[in-house]
Amino acid sequence: GTDMRILRALALALGYTRQCQADTMFVGNQRNDFIQKLRRTAGTDVYLQGALYLLETRAHSRKELFDKLVKTGGEAAAGEVTARMEELGLLDDADYAARLARQLTERKGYGEVRVRQELARRGIDRELIEDAMAGVAETADVDAALDALIARRYARCLGDEKGRSR
Repeated sequence: GTDMRILRALALALGYTRQCQADTMFVGNQRNDFIQKLRRTAGTDVYLQGALYLLETRAHSRKELFDKLVKTGGEAAAGEVTARMEELGLLDDADYAARLARQLTERKGYGEVRVRQELARRGIDRELIEDAMAGVAETADVDAALDALIARRYARCLGDEKGRSR
C-alpha cells in the first residue's frame, strides 16, 4: 500500500530529474541500488516499469512506450501511464521527434526521406514529423554534410590525383 506509493513517487522523481543528475549526487552505489530494488519490485506494476523506463533507457515516443507497457500491464494501464507521463512532461513526442531528427541527420548522416521513415516507424504523427524536419532544415549545414558524404563515398578515389580531379 503506502510503501508502494512511496516507491513509485521516489522512482518517478528520480526519473523526472535524470537529465540534471550527476553521479556525485549519490553516495556510493545508492542510485544503482535503488534501480536494482525497482527491478526486483516492479513485476507487472506498470507505474514502476514506467519509472524504470525513465531511469534506464533512451527516450521513446508515446507509441513506443505504450507498446512496451501493453506487453506487461495491458492496454488500459499502459494508456493511463503514458497519459500521466505526458501530463507531467516526461513524454513529449514533439521534442523527441525534433531531437531524433537532428541526431539522425547530423550524427548518422541520414537523408530527409530516411529520417521521415524512421520517425514514422517510431509512431510519430505526420504533423510532428513535418515540424521536426523544418527544425532540421533550419539548422542543417548542407555544405558540411555534402563534404562528409563525398569523403565517405569516394575515400578511395580521393587518395590519388586522378581521383581528386574526378
